[in-house]
Amino acid sequence: MSRTIKPIEERFWAKVQKGAESDCWLWIAGRTPAGYGTLSVGGRDARPYNVYAHRFSFMIHKGAIPDGMLIMHSCDNPHCVNPAHLSLGTDKINADDMRRKGRARYGGPNVYTRILGEKNHAAVLTPQDVLDIRRDAAFGETKTSLARRYGVSDSTIRRTVSRLNWRHI
Repeated sequence: MSRTIKPIEERFWAKVQKGAESDCWLWIAGRTPAGYGTLSVGGRDARPYNVYAHRFSFMIHKGAIPDGMLIMHSCDNPHCVNPAHLSLGTDKINADDMRRKGRARYGGPNVYTRILGEKNHAAVLTPQDVLDIRRDAAFGETKTSLARRYGVSDSTIRRTVSRLNWRHI
C-alpha cells in the first residue's frame, strides 16, 4: 500500500500559524538551531531535501530568488514566513541591517565598532592587567611567564604588548 504525498503548498500551510498577537506568520514545525523553519521537499521520485520555510514562502508569494541573493526578515523573527516581512538582499545589505539594528556581535551602526576591553564577552584581562603586562614586558619578563601568570596564551601577551589587542589603553 503506497501512501499519498500531499502537495508541498498544502504541507507548508499546515505548518503556518497566523496569530492575532503579531503580524508575523509563525512556522510551527521543524527549525534550525538559529530558529529558521525548514520544510522537506522532494519525495517519491526525488531525493528529499530541506529548504528554509521563509525562502519557500518568498518563492510562492513573490517569485524566484536570484542566485546569490538571500531573504531578509524586516521583523527580525527567524521563524516568520509572512511575505510582507520578507525581502531580497545581499550578504552586505543583511550585515549592514543587522549592525544598524544593534544585533551584530560587535554591533553598532559603524562596521568598525568593536566592543573593547572588559565589556567584550571574551575578555580575560583587565585594563590594569594590560598596563602591568606592558610594564613587566618592558622590564624583560618573558611572554611565557606573563602568559602563565595571567592565564592566557603567549599570543595574547604578544598581541597585548605590541598593541594589536587593547589599543585603546
